[in-house]
Amino acid sequence: MGAGFTERELDIMAVLWARGPSTASEVRAELNDAVTHNTVQKMLSILEEKGHVAHTEEGRMHRFHTLVARAEAGSSAFGRLIDKMFAGSAEAEAPHADQSAHALRTAQRSPQRDGIGGIGVMTGA
Repeated sequence: MGAGFTERELDIMAVLWARGPSTASEVRAELNDAVTHNTVQKMLSILEEKGHVAHTEEGRMHRFHTLVARAEAGSSAFGRLIDKMFAGSAEAEAPHADQSAHALRTAQRSPQRDGIGGIGVMTGA
């Protein structure tokens, strides 16, 4: 199953992956922006309709849990990025990935510095 998520759905899934089974109120409390309980409840219902989450009933509350692993969602997101940026061609993306990996290795080998913009006193050594 290809797990395609909107940005808001991914925010909610991230809470469920981190917390485990949660109520809509618990999910809302973990989100970093002002979103209503009704919005979170509706998004959880949509995620359930799509087959990404399910719920168990606890009295009048529903406790939602994921049906899609974080790794599967990440793999799907990476595939969509390749499709959008490189017309689905991993070969077209490869030079960019190599440049990014080289830049990361170079940054990791550079001495760490304190201060604004990386300018300041050398640390470590």
